[in-house]
Amino acid sequence: MKTLGVLFLLLSLISTAHADGAWKGEIPKQAQDPKAWSALLAELRQNGMPYGAMAASARMLTFFNELPVKETAYQAVIELVDQGYPFPTGALFIPGDLEARGDSGFVNSYNLMKYVLNHEKGMDRWAKQYYDKLGSESFPKYQFYLAIQSYAQGTPEGLNLAVERLRKILVTDKGQGSGALAIKSARTLARIYFERKQYDKSLDIYRSFLLKMNPVHPSDWLEAAWNEYYLKNYSEALGMVYNLESRAASREVSLEKYTLRALIYRENCAVQSAQAMIGSFDRDFGAALEGLKQGESPRKYPILSRVETGRGSSALQLIAAIDDLHGESTHIQKKLPEAIRPLAQYLYESEDKMLQMELKSASEIASNAAAELLVTTSEQLKFMKYDVARQKYNPDEVFTQTSAHPMDSAMGSAMDSMDAPSPSPAEGFKVNWPQQGDFWRNERLSFKGRITSQCNN
Repeated sequence: MKTLGVLFLLLSLISTAHADGAWKGEIPKQAQDPKAWSALLAELRQNGMPYGAMAASARMLTFFNELPVKETAYQAVIELVDQGYPFPTGALFIPGDLEARGDSGFVNSYNLMKYVLNHEKGMDRWAKQYYDKLGSESFPKYQFYLAIQSYAQGTPEGLNLAVERLRKILVTDKGQGSGALAIKSARTLARIYFERKQYDKSLDIYRSFLLKMNPVHPSDWLEAAWNEYYLKNYSEALGMVYNLESRAASREVSLEKYTLRALIYRENCAVQSAQAMIGSFDRDFGAALEGLKQGESPRKYPILSRVETGRGSSALQLIAAIDDLHGESTHIQKKLPEAIRPLAQYLYESEDKMLQMELKSASEIASNAAAELLVTTSEQLKFMKYDVARQKYNPDEVFTQTSAHPMDSAMGSAMDSMDAPSPSPAEGFKVNWPQQGDFWRNERLSFKGRITSQCNN
């Protein structure tokens, strides 16, 4: 998530003075001691505070030139990424040059990152130097990099090669700290299968692995739902989409889920369900839509900054990082030794100010993109509502023999119009309550949005 712009912003916060000559951002005396930072970094990692640990590593790389300090910081960065730190960290490796030593995993990871950065900038001479330092081309992270390059080609040959490399990563003995790489590899493989219309293979990866992770990535629910939709498992697809209403998915607002649900309702001629869904959409976004039509700024509506568009990812990353930093900062007095609490307080407060300033510019881009997507989605749903009703009288559907009992259709329509999932059997027990907020891990694959076709009624 860090960028060079963030680092320069940090320096400006430190060096900018008021008119009276006082420092706008004063560095505590303790923050000038690399040993204090090393001690803080160790405590943050030991006490499960990864966002603060990543911020501390960035400070160490910015403030100090001593190679041992930089090496300690880079080791922490790489280990945090291996443990699942969710935001990009490549920019942290741009200013630091050292001869990585010690654990082969750290050495290879550092050299690979430097190789990739130099290669992307066209600095092939420097890139080759770092490539030559890789212990082996079979290094899993390097194989993942090659798989992504093959995937990006978009050709059948490239996709086949990507699948081969990803499968090899997943079956290889990966060793300690490789969980994040396995998840990335599995998700990429599932997406390739989806693009190749191998929906059963893609869905199997989500159901057997990705959706059993803790924490779960909300986009996996949506991607699994698309697989269920194309496999015509409409109730299961709705159940996956309902997971996006939990607190686990509350950081990001998905508009794509409305499109998917509308398609499911169209396939089943579920007119009442479509109307209920559009009603809930209007309740959530009606004020923002009306304001946009009146020419108001998208930034007036905070919900837009959380809409996933693909173009506002930096804003969503910043919001998530700020939320997690706030959560970790509440543990400073409880978990950290008294001697390093002042430095920890300075770290979290200055990091929050820095991210808030960056968010101001990032949120404008995100809000504008979200406003465009929101208007487009609203128009799509208006047409989809009529399309659902028209499908109900499609001759190809009207004269199709049905095996469903009329009562089942009525119950399915009633459940869906309530916009709530129905319980379904799950490994020895039943879920007997609607999903509200968060839920237990073993409930994730238990929900179904019961729906039966009404096209031939």
